[in-house]
Amino acid sequence: MLLAALLCSCRPAPGPAGLPTSSEQQAVLAQAGQLRDGDLVFRRGRDLMSSLVLRQGRASRFSHVGMVLREGGQVTIVHAMPDEPGSPGGVRQELLADFLAPALASDAASYRLPGLDAAALRAWLQEQHGKPFDMRFVLSDAGALYCSELVLRALAAGGQPQRLATVSAPLLDEPVVTPDALRAISGLQPLAGASAPTAVPVRAVAAP
Repeated sequence: MLLAALLCSCRPAPGPAGLPTSSEQQAVLAQAGQLRDGDLVFRRGRDLMSSLVLRQGRASRFSHVGMVLREGGQVTIVHAMPDEPGSPGGVRQELLADFLAPALASDAASYRLPGLDAAALRAWLQEQHGKPFDMRFVLSDAGALYCSELVLRALAAGGQPQRLATVSAPLLDEPVVTPDALRAISGLQPLAGASAPTAVPVRAVAAP
């Protein structure tokens, strides 16, 4: 199932030690104190599946996405991951620095969508902890979540449902929203390490 492998290249294979931190990753980390609940943080994975995702579009830059949830003085990222050896998959929360660790990512950027209901979005994200990863990539079923779906549903919970470009694959039941498609959200503001959002000319569906 090519697209299932593609999409969440969201699943990172551990990279070799001693890899450099890109200037974009450094920029996101340097501005961590300015990040708010609901900000989007993207990363470009180093593993083979990430490279497959990135080949699917001329404008592809990122293979995974999560959402900021501040906890006291710390900036954490809530995101959805498949199972990994020794680590169950599903919706998890980790420090921004761990999310952007050089062993996992070679590029990063952060964005903000103004006007979100931060309290409602925060409450929704907290309720998703431990929800299973959606290996079927079915956007119409909220019982399990993949990375882009988590972000779409969080934005809807924050009062801003989106209609975004999708890609289709023969073995998947429904069109899928890729991480990079989220950068085409109208009004999305680049923060650190970000380039201007680029629309992807494929089928568009409304997020539930």
